[in-house]
Amino acid sequence: MNPEKQIGLQLRELIESSNTDLSWRDDITKAFISFGKSLLRWNKKIRLTGAASLHDLSDRHFVDSLIALSTIAKLPEGSTVLDVGSGAGFPAIPLAILRPDLHWLLVESHHKRAAFLQQARRDLKLPNMKIRPVRFDGEPEKEKLPTDCACVTFRAVNPEQVLPIIHHYLSPEGQVLYWGTEHTPPSCPETLTLTDTTSYTLSQGESFCLYTFNVA
Repeated sequence: MNPEKQIGLQLRELIESSNTDLSWRDDITKAFISFGKSLLRWNKKIRLTGAASLHDLSDRHFVDSLIALSTIAKLPEGSTVLDVGSGAGFPAIPLAILRPDLHWLLVESHHKRAAFLQQARRDLKLPNMKIRPVRFDGEPEKEKLPTDCACVTFRAVNPEQVLPIIHHYLSPEGQVLYWGTEHTPPSCPETLTLTDTTSYTLSQGESFCLYTFNVA
């Protein structure tokens, strides 16, 4: 089986088993493959990921990003999701492909990475996605970032730098999703309440944990 078809089957199985109202669309595989190929091309010029093939991207990044699908699927249409330290676009872009009706705001201070994200947004035709090349320092007005986000996501970013200031960007009912590991659980500041942990293992044996926080 060619890699592209295998990735499509893997994604379809993941979505259909997610116990959400999201349904499979024929253009989903095309979008993921297009994004993956673009990322690998850009990766030759700027360091975006250690993945060297579509198969690597799918297992380590596509599937990992979609672990949060059940939470993202429940957000009302038009909700704002803020992704901190977006880098190569994970987890935001895979989730945005499946929920293009949400308003996605990707924060990436590295300008070359931000340029890649802008290109990905255009290629994938995601008009509800915006890229903000700023530092995430807990000053939303200065950074021109919203203060009423329904959800904030981050992955491969130090939680001790993000969690203490993240409440400045959340609505009173807002949630935080952090992709981490079980053996190094993040400290929970007084402004947040840890409400759920989801442990999972990827196909190559790597174990991780998705931490969910709500505003305290």
